[in-house]
Amino acid sequence: MIRKTLKDVPVENTIDNPIYRNQVAYLEAWFSIIGNFILAIIKGVLGVMVNSISLIADAVHTASDVITSIVVIAGFKLAAIPPDEEHPHGHGRIEFIATLIISILLAAVGVKFGI
Repeated sequence: MIRKTLKDVPVENTIDNPIYRNQVAYLEAWFSIIGNFILAIIKGVLGVMVNSISLIADAVHTASDVITSIVVIAGFKLAAIPPDEEHPHGHGRIEFIATLIISILLAAVGVKFGI
């Protein structure tokens, strides 16, 4: 599926190639956003219809997955910025900040439904 979607990528590219790695990450994140968005809506509507707090909570969790995928895309885009005077080694550490943001968001959702 990746080969069909990323048509401009030569066959010899591997995950070690940073450009190929970013393209695969963007593709995965967009599939995740679309799929989880649809799933969150379905779970939310069904949860309200049958008055199921667990299904509504799962819809919120799935919606938080959409947010984390957006953070992943932003992290990859910012990490791909080439080195400059202020950041001579590049912006790769932004991926770690994106991971921290994702973990804080997941913890916040867990606390919200745990209280």
